Amino acid sequence: MVDIVWEIHLSSKSTNSIESLDSEGELKSTTFYHATEDEEVFFGYASKNKRETTIAEFNSSLKHVQDQDIYPEIPADTHLTLAPEGLDSSLIYLKRPGLQWYEDMIGTNYLPKAVLDETIVMEQSHNRLTKT
Repeated sequence: MVDIVWEIHLSSKSTNSIESLDSEGELKSTTFYHATEDEEVFFGYASKNKRETTIAEFNSSLKHVQDQDIYPEIPADTHLTLAPEGLDSSLIYLKRPGLQWYEDMIGTNYLPKAVLDETIVMEQSHNRLTKT
């Protein structure tokens, strides 16, 4: 097995962050994630709010997310339309899985199943819209 070393340089605009509050409304934690241009996903966690967390702390906390933890295998009997190659990225919206519960869901099938379910719904909705 080969160890891969990732070097990610974040800015406050290149990461998604979610602050979780406890039942009294106090900050419990901040989770954050980043997807690279190559669709590699990284997830991190901090015990302070995002405004107090430095970019260096964000960077050092990020861990690579394995594809199988978030992306589903497509069942053989499921048809999905693939986007054509060479689309202008400024004209499309790339939907990625929400990772706000990633840490709680590691080792379960929840996130891949949620991604597949949403993809199938979007495929069916798109087909209904384009067949009129």
